[in-house]
Parts: sequence; C-alpha cells; structure tokens
Amino acid sequence: RSLAATLAPADMMATLKFAVITAIVLPVLPRKPIFPKPFDIWVPYDLWLVVVFVSAISFLGYLLHKLIGARQGVALAGLLGGLVSSTAVTLSFARRERGAPELARIFACGILIAWSITFARVAVLVSIINAGLLVPLWPTLLLGFLFCVGSALVLFLPTSAAANQGEESLTNPFELMPALSFGVIFGIVLFFVHIAPSYFGNAGVYLTSIISGLVEVDAITASLARLTAVVSGLPSATAAAGITLAIIANTLVKGGIAAVTGTSALRRILLPAGGGLGLALGAVWMLT
Repeated sequence: RSLAATLAPADMMATLKFAVITAIVLPVLPRKPIFPKPFDIWVPYDLWLVVVFVSAISFLGYLLHKLIGARQGVALAGLLGGLVSSTAVTLSFARRERGAPELARIFACGILIAWSITFARVAVLVSIINAGLLVPLWPTLLLGFLFCVGSALVLFLPTSAAANQGEESLTNPFELMPALSFGVIFGIVLFFVHIAPSYFGNAGVYLTSIISGLVEVDAITASLARLTAVVSGLPSATAAAGITLAIIANTLVKGGIAAVTGTSALRRILLPAGGGLGLALGAVWMLT
C-alpha cells in the first residue's frame, strides 16, 4: 500500500508495459531461429528474454527507490542509480557538482559506486545466460568492483557529513521504445559478433566490443555470453576479453562525461580513479 500510494499514473502505465512484455509477449515467441544462416543466430525468444531481464534490473532499481523514499545522500543515490544506468548517474552527478564544487568528493564517491554496479550487472547477466563464462571473467569483474568500492570508501569516509546534502530522484526507467531499441542493438551486436571472427578473427570481436562499449555494456555482454553458450566456435577466452574491452571503453566514456560536465575539482578526483581502473582492467586482460 505504501508503494502504491507513491505511484503516479505514468508509473502504473510503465508497470503494465513491463508486465505485457514479460507475461504476454515472451511466452508466445518462437524458440528456434526463424532465418537461415548466417542469420540463424537470431532466436526471437532469446532476444526478448535479454530485453526482459535487462529491463527488470532497471525496474528493480526504480521500485527500490519508491519503497525507500527520498534517498539519504549521494552514496545511496549512486547505488540505486547504478541499477538503472551508471552513465546517467555520472551525467547527473557531474551536472549537480558543477553547482556545488565543494561536494566534488562525495559526488565522485556516488559516481564510483554506480560504476561498481556495472561490474555486478555484468556478472549477473553472464551467470544467467552462460555461467561458464564467469570462470575467465571473474578476475576482471572482481577487480573492477573492489577498485570502485574501495575508491568510493576512501572518498566517502572523510566527508560523510556531506552525504545527506545530496538528493536525487529517479524517474521510472521502463519505457517500451528504449526496451525495443535495446533489443535491436542486441540483435545487431549479436550478428556482427557472430560473423566477425569469420572475416577478422578475434580482432573483429574485439573491435565490435569496443564500439559497443562506447554506448553500453549489456548488449555486447549478452551477445558474447549467448554465443559461447551455443555451438558458434567462439572461445570463452575471446568472449571474456571482448567483454573486458567493452567495460574499459564504457569506463573511458563515463570518465569523459564527468570531465566535460563537471568542474576541475571533480576531474582532479575522478580522472585518476578512472584512469587507474582502466589500467588495472587492461593489465588483468593482458595477463589472462
């Protein structure tokens, strides 16, 4: 009842849309490829299942926000916001920091917490689609998560008194068109990742991963995990390296957003952390 009292008509409509794509559309989709090779990689049920799952992660973050109410500080906003979009959190916090540069440390803390959720999202997504891929990926995901959380704690502890000064409200993250757009992106990425090794070898997979990571990580992660789960000839090591490259590219993009949008105070704090994270991930990728 408490949750229902906070829902606006737009929230109810978004909830109904999510129910439609989950309980009505998904069960009736074909579970076999509907096109001949090389398009046989497109299985409607599998494509839509990824759309439902990724949407569910964002929807859960929104419901948690509604249940908790006004978030108590930037750290909690970064945590819950990371469930929706770490890129959106980066942009939002960088904009707010421009009006309050004295809170640069705590805003950087919130951004790093949101970034840490990216690694958790990738881990959960891979475990659902192809748990075996976690074996070569866990060093990268664990290192990235611990690096972001550790850096966030270093920033948060000396300025904990400023935490309550940050307030952020999330709008309902589920809309039908963005979900459909993700499905299209996922399908395109899946196709290019499927044919890239035939023409360019592993370099084609890596290039596709980097380009995809400039936008977001979920689609390329789901695509590579799916391809290693079926008989496609894509080694797990190649898929893990591709996902790592996508994460590095995505981290650099978010660091660039913070650098351009925030003040010099935010840049001085966040860019070394982002650069260190990128170097650490790159080192793990090279060693594994």
